[in-house]
Amino acid sequence: MIDPQGVRRRMNRHFKKILGVFEELINEILGSDSIFKKDDVLDMCLKINKNNPHKLSQLQIKMLFLVGKLFQVMCYLTPFNHSPNIKKPI
Repeated sequence: MIDPQGVRRRMNRHFKKILGVFEELINEILGSDSIFKKDDVLDMCLKINKNNPHKLSQLQIKMLFLVGKLFQVMCYLTPFNHSPNIKKPI
C-alpha cells in the first residue's frame, strides 16, 4: 500500500508502543504473586488464558484492550453538539 505522507508508518509505531505497554502490564501481573489481586477484566482474561490458552491468547487480550482504549478516546473526542438529546457537561 502506498503511504506517501508516512501516516501508516507513524500509526504502526504508535500502536507498537501501546501494545508494548499492555504487554509490560500483563507481564507484571503474571510475574507478581500477590494475594491482593483484583478481579478486574484483565485478571479475568488472564485466568481464561491460563486455563484455556486456545480460547483467548495474550495477543487477543492486548487487542481487546487496544480497541477499548480507542473506543474510550473516540467517545471523549466526539463533540456533544451532534446529538440534540445530549447536553454539554458543565
